[in-house]
Amino acid sequence: MKTEKVLILTDFSDGASHLLPYGLALAEQLQAQIWIQHVYYIPPLVAGDVYIPADFLKQYEENIQHEFKRLKKKIPALQAEATRFVLSYGDLVTEMNNLIEQEQINLVIVGNHGGGFLTNVLGSNTIKVIQHASCPVLSVPNEAIFQQFQRIALAIDLKETDSRLLGLMVSFAQAFGGRVDIVHVSKAPVPVDVQKLLHNLDMTLEGVKHELFHIHASDVEQGIEQHLEGNNNDLLVLFPRTHSFFDRLFQKSISRQVAYQKKIPLLSIHPQQK
Repeated sequence: MKTEKVLILTDFSDGASHLLPYGLALAEQLQAQIWIQHVYYIPPLVAGDVYIPADFLKQYEENIQHEFKRLKKKIPALQAEATRFVLSYGDLVTEMNNLIEQEQINLVIVGNHGGGFLTNVLGSNTIKVIQHASCPVLSVPNEAIFQQFQRIALAIDLKETDSRLLGLMVSFAQAFGGRVDIVHVSKAPVPVDVQKLLHNLDMTLEGVKHELFHIHASDVEQGIEQHLEGNNNDLLVLFPRTHSFFDRLFQKSISRQVAYQKKIPLLSIHPQQK
């Protein structure tokens, strides 16, 4: 699956300042059209019975448009005619998915800086985007600088993963000339029928350098970390809804943040997105 349209979600905060340059560089490498979206909303708990003047929202939008114009002067890639900016009011997930459907967007890029009380290293909005976006999501670590994906770690369950989910990951590997580490973690030794399980993957990954890494570990999450610590991977790919450890990985407490979430981008692909 070729990535033809990329959507960058930004809140224009200082913590997201890395995201536009990163997303623009990735889109250029993929030769993809760029959409940039900012979604804002005043929740009832904040507004309450307080009257919000109409000109307040108008002024906010003018400020955001001004900020985008300022960034266009600072980041030349934003000046490209094909780059589109959308300012939306409403629920983040709803507005994002409306744009994805309307413009047939293939990939969402979002920052993974935390959002405050009781949110983990990814941040509550990032988790919502990963869980509910109607296309694959690339979450980018805070202050990350774009580099080509030369070695991709694909964490899968060989018995459950549908090879049709691999289209976007394959396009990344082909675009960057990278190789793929197929990381399978289990409590048992290497399955006897591992070659049979790999057959469909080999067909899908034809033309892409790849190698199986079976990690014998009691905890899937720790097994993935073990692989990433010992190898020079620059992208981690997960299929969240096919991994039993998804909730633990993305809803973990602040005291147990996963180290690799701070270091390398994470590409999340759901079964309904294939």
